[in-house]
Amino acid sequence: MIFQVVVEYAESGSTLQVIQLYDENGTDYGFLIPYDARFLSMTDLRADIAYKLQLQPEEIELEEV
Repeated sequence: MIFQVVVEYAESGSTLQVIQLYDENGTDYGFLIPYDARFLSMTDLRADIAYKLQLQPEEIELEEV
């Protein structure tokens, strides 16, 4: 699955927060990510999304927009 993701980086650049998450069809998947969730990398975010959708991380592609 391909997801388009809008993220905001912490001032230190050490973490990121998801602002919007949509699939390639424009379906909103923001419900998968708690509002206050922080991730250390896009790889961690991808793994979290894959786990919640019961997929392998390799099946998830993230495009930062």
